[in-house]
Amino acid sequence: MYAKNKQNGFILSELIVTFSIIMMIAFTIVPVFYQLSTEHSLLQNRVEIQSLLHDQLLNQSFQSSTTEINHTFVEFIYTFEEPLWKGCAQWSNGKNNKESVCLYYYPKE
Repeated sequence: MYAKNKQNGFILSELIVTFSIIMMIAFTIVPVFYQLSTEHSLLQNRVEIQSLLHDQLLNQSFQSSTTEINHTFVEFIYTFEEPLWKGCAQWSNGKNNKESVCLYYYPKE
């Protein structure tokens, strides 16, 4: 008699649905990873600048200066506020926002 026509492959609509799900996942994950990498580099710069400021305060080199760290110009400013030394670092981060961090040093007598 007549043999039934069995289709063992994917239907076009199944392929379109699968492709659209994959594209939605990709368009959601890629911007998140980009933002995470940007924030990671900003945090890494912030940690390096704060560490350098800390080292300069401990070495008692209270000379205001401008230094380039990872293609970012950082201005170090030191002031004496009785009885503490105040060291501040100011820079413009990768998002063109002004950032600053201040640390205090209490000299031993």
